[in-house]
Amino acid sequence: EAIDEVPEITTQYFFNTASEWYYMTSGYTDEDFPADDWMTNAEVYGTWETANADLGQKGSNVWDTSEDEFAIGNKGIWAVKEFTVEDVEAIADWSLMTSMFFDDNIHVYINGKEVFTHATWNNGHELYKLVEEAGSVLKDGTNVIAAHLWQGHGGYAFDMSLYATAD
Repeated sequence: EAIDEVPEITTQYFFNTASEWYYMTSGYTDEDFPADDWMTNAEVYGTWETANADLGQKGSNVWDTSEDEFAIGNKGIWAVKEFTVEDVEAIADWSLMTSMFFDDNIHVYINGKEVFTHATWNNGHELYKLVEEAGSVLKDGTNVIAAHLWQGHGGYAFDMSLYATAD
């Protein structure tokens, strides 16, 4: 039977897992790190390489596990992705959610504001609420999400999606 009204949309997807990211890897010293404004400055991250996530050893899209590039000097990864929001007002009081896989020691930023941090790793894609109100970090037009992972030991990986949902 046909319905009389279109149901209210309660989820807006910005990007899915396995999407393309700008990224850079680093060694152990401050000289290997990107500029302080790496998470919002397109002139900085725009010069980095790109790859589809899963970024890291477990997905092998960045680090080549056959040569264990990480073990010979890479200590961190910085990843940046641009996404578009057309009407922040319509989703301003919705939560920002992610399905995220990280290993390990992650910090996530949206438009330069830290929205998530975790000191260890998870074992695959898990759901996390990044912010209670999307309007507190999003703007109309181009937005930037950034992640920094700092390797403690063992494997290394990063992937995430981003969506807004009405609670």
